[in-house]
Amino acid sequence: MKNKVIAILIASFILLNCTSVFANTFIGSDNIEEIKTVEDYIVEYVNSYTEIEDFEPINNSDIDYNKIYRVYSSAEILDNDKLNNEIMQNFVDNKEYDYTMPIYCNGKNVEMILDKIEELSDEENNNLPTDVLEFRKNNLEKWIVSSISFGTEEYDYIGKVNKMLQDNNINNANVYILSGITSIRLNTLVAVICPENNEEAKIFLQSSKLDNDKLYTFDEIKEIAEQDAEEIKSFPEGTYGDDATPIQTSVDTSVPTTDNNKIIIISAVSGVAVLAIVVAAVCIVKKKKTEKVNNEE
Repeated sequence: MKNKVIAILIASFILLNCTSVFANTFIGSDNIEEIKTVEDYIVEYVNSYTEIEDFEPINNSDIDYNKIYRVYSSAEILDNDKLNNEIMQNFVDNKEYDYTMPIYCNGKNVEMILDKIEELSDEENNNLPTDVLEFRKNNLEKWIVSSISFGTEEYDYIGKVNKMLQDNNINNANVYILSGITSIRLNTLVAVICPENNEEAKIFLQSSKLDNDKLYTFDEIKEIAEQDAEEIKSFPEGTYGDDATPIQTSVDTSVPTTDNNKIIIISAVSGVAVLAIVVAAVCIVKKKKTEKVNNEE
């Protein structure tokens, strides 16, 4: 019996030493508790669209917090000469961020962006309507839904990044998710993967215009951005703004999903337009109910 126990311990020790331990960290994932404080509000908000989008109401238990990720703004990322863990830690320090929360339930995918209502300057406040100012005052430092989209295919960005980490045998790295780099082909989510030993970062992109099965170096990303900047010069005037940023003409847009279906994105440009979105949603629901009653009559 004693020999069997020893044999099992030796086998376990060998197995542990032969198995890769993936201890990668998604920066901001440890602060997901701040989103849990508004869980009931999120469920209520999503369910306010059930009649518009024709899907079953969700419950608190449908929220998978392992799929939520923090996204940092990244307009100045190309100003760096190189990227590693130390540089990225300094880059995101005190940087604005939001959260992306995907929920897949009953064959429907709902994806929200959550922003925190922050104090504005006197000049910024002077340009806002009274009702919006009141809303901001009552919700200061609270997390609100600033945009919401619907689709039919489950999309797990964290899962895709984790698969890329495993496929490339990357361990003990910090992963910083950025909102995109201002470039035609780089205007998408960017996962900057930084080994803790301060090696050069690798970059993972999900873009229909690039190879999604490889990790890019920062030099390759800068080269793509430079090529795009040259291409933009030939675009009609007014198509793109400063730093290769597309000029948006509407807050309500439709974009293709990975399964070629369309997601309706209802976006609040600054977070304060959420009131208008909620009002619009309520009006549409009431209109549908009225039409239903009239048809029945």
